[in-house]
Amino acid sequence: MKVVVDANVCVSAVLSGKGNPARILDHALRDGPYDFELCAPPQLFSKLQEVLVRPKIAGRLGLDSGEIEVYARRLRLAVEEVSLGDVRTSRTTPPTPKTTRMSTPPFSRELPTS
Repeated sequence: MKVVVDANVCVSAVLSGKGNPARILDHALRDGPYDFELCAPPQLFSKLQEVLVRPKIAGRLGLDSGEIEVYARRLRLAVEEVSLGDVRTSRTTPPTPKTTRMSTPPFSRELPTS
């Protein structure tokens, strides 16, 4: 199954490391097995950086532009870029994933500082 995320999901994951958006990114970025493949449109990464460097958001996160760039690059490595025309939608509701305890902190708090 492919899961397409947009900038809103990625920003929400950073702002709230315990919410569902963070859980989606955490799951996709962990070492397998994978239940789904994380996909995003190519423009996601520039939009994400644009939103995260806004003074109100950057101030809340306590991240500088370099850390935000690292986050966007790390995310780019973890997702498959797809054009929205390549994605088929499904009308079925996927089963709710089981909640698992993570041994590492949520994705939004693992940002490297260099």
